[in-house]
Amino acid sequence: MTLGRLEVTFWDVGQGDCSTITLPDGRLIIIDVGPRGSPLIDWLNDKPKDIHAVVLTHNDSDHVGSLPALVGPFKSRIENLFMLVDRPTANKVFDKTFRCALEGERQGHYTIRRLEIGAVVWEDLTLSASLAAFYPTMSGNVTASTPNQTSGILCLQINGRTEIIWPGDSSLARVASVCPGTHPLVLFGPHHGGPSDYRGAVAVASIAAISPQRGFISVGTKNQYSHPRPKYLQRLERAGCQIVCSQITSCCDRNTAIRTRIPIMATHLALGLRPPRSGFACRGPWKLTWTGTHFESDGFDDEHQRRITGLRRPQCLRGRASRLPLP
Repeated sequence: MTLGRLEVTFWDVGQGDCSTITLPDGRLIIIDVGPRGSPLIDWLNDKPKDIHAVVLTHNDSDHVGSLPALVGPFKSRIENLFMLVDRPTANKVFDKTFRCALEGERQGHYTIRRLEIGAVVWEDLTLSASLAAFYPTMSGNVTASTPNQTSGILCLQINGRTEIIWPGDSSLARVASVCPGTHPLVLFGPHHGGPSDYRGAVAVASIAAISPQRGFISVGTKNQYSHPRPKYLQRLERAGCQIVCSQITSCCDRNTAIRTRIPIMATHLALGLRPPRSGFACRGPWKLTWTGTHFESDGFDDEHQRRITGLRRPQCLRGRASRLPLP
């Protein structure tokens, strides 16, 4: 069997989270599945794949809403499923998610495992690579007062280095306490660019402790949560982290892009992906490929940077505008 490369794709699913890792043997790892109507499902219908693992960082509907649509037709292709008990089992959202997951387990397709520290989702000794959970602990899961406080934190490590962190909807302080000094290539979010502690000195110290090189913000154009928070984007940028958002929002350009309904740059089809059913792309999805020594971006970075400089007030550039070359 001819092996391919390790690929990581951060999807544009609107207001929600979804990432996929394509393993060298062609199987997928899915980290969160996005809200109902996620383009991931349409894509899998077009291109059915074996799924090594589905990982749910927590059970909010914008992260797990498409699980029934995934498990229903594809449960025989899923080998592992990782999730948390992050709210009462009587909760309607959790009950629906768990019952959906339980169907595949009862039919013998996979075993549901708790997403807790020490859980290894995947490892490859040849690549010296692994994807594992670094939070929560058992006690942290049980004592958390909100689902976001116990959100799973996943790290992709290659050759002993943390390359990508998926922190779900965790706080910055939590990520910093779990992943200090990691200097990852990518920090995903957290919380759609609106972590609970994005204000004040705690945020500055936490960002410095993590020291991410790049950030991906998965966000919907017309979301009702004021995501992403401009102050958070500016603080990331001032710390040297280059940011892209999946969709354009009013905090960057209320008139041009949103009123005209024209995306800044729609890369979905060029990357062989399905577009979401709502919102207007800014960066759209983003794909990284492991070359054997480092991750290589998909080739759209420079064009995206050129286009966003024309926005009225691009928040992701405010912390580094003086450092950008002229388009």
